[in-house]
Amino acid sequence: MIPISEDYLITPNASLKDALKKIDKNSLGTLFLIENDIFIGTVTDGDIRRVLLKETSLNDSVTLCANRNPIVAVYDDYKLSDIQHKMIELQIRAVPVIDLSRKIVGLISTFEPELNFPIKAANVFIMAGGFGTRLDPFTKILPKPLIPFGDKTIVEHIMDNFYKYGFRNFTLSLFYKGNIIKTYFNDNSKYSDIKYVEEKTPLGTGGSLKLIPELDPEESLIVANCDSIINLNFDDFFSYHLDNKFDITILGLLKHIKIPYGVIKYEEGSYLEMDEKPSYDFIINTGFYILKSKVIKLISENEKIDMPELIERAKRNGMTVGVFITSSDWFDIGQWEEYRQTVEHFKKLGI
Repeated sequence: MIPISEDYLITPNASLKDALKKIDKNSLGTLFLIENDIFIGTVTDGDIRRVLLKETSLNDSVTLCANRNPIVAVYDDYKLSDIQHKMIELQIRAVPVIDLSRKIVGLISTFEPELNFPIKAANVFIMAGGFGTRLDPFTKILPKPLIPFGDKTIVEHIMDNFYKYGFRNFTLSLFYKGNIIKTYFNDNSKYSDIKYVEEKTPLGTGGSLKLIPELDPEESLIVANCDSIINLNFDDFFSYHLDNKFDITILGLLKHIKIPYGVIKYEEGSYLEMDEKPSYDFIINTGFYILKSKVIKLISENEKIDMPELIERAKRNGMTVGVFITSSDWFDIGQWEEYRQTVEHFKKLGI
């Protein structure tokens, strides 16, 4: 039994946004809903994402998606092996252990982070051909994917995050200093079987997808930029895409932005009111996508196109586009200041 902590608890007055942030931090994908210290239900990441597919706001109450009749274990009256067997059968990650007054005294989990994920046939396509001009002058010598980040390169950090969730097939799109990248990975036993496509001219963040050998139209692949590192369960991201049968799924990050000034509202030059230091929530694009290969057919040969334009083109052609929302740690390391901040963050974590 695992001791209970605030990381696993939420109350009815919390919002879906609050729940999503907690779930992304606790690694189990589950929260226990309590009221006056009494257990009243569970909330999972799947519950939240299903309700967000409807006309729901992130500011709505977490009770909208709570399961009021979950499996529980009663303290001193359960057999651990029986509970775990049922959890595995029903694919439940965590179950609360409650006493006779329904107070939570602990939890049982079958989930081991980063372990036992099935190997996936899906391809991870990493756009690694950019000039990396925002990291100049380093990129005058090295291509951006090979810039050191701790004891690894940036692109290895990205691939390692996919690897631990069962993704083993990687294709890199190359242009700038592509031969240096190839030479580096020829000597890397873990990733020595990487495939490559090579742009003759820069094709944008989406155009190089056309260089991939033809796949089954319904087969999905993950697309990633070399600018971003994210602490995400990619197994959940991929399952969400498949379960909802989207043609494209965008990985969106919940970003809270506070304006440090009073914001004036006016109409036709006349003052209405002032909102002092307001804050807003946005879902921003992380540069990670999953798409069915039939989307690639919308790209012309040698066409330069960026992913946002390709997504709009897919929508115009009647394809479905979904958003997987996370509040996980995300780092845009495309320029020096963000690179330095990310390195400092990883040092504090001992990574």
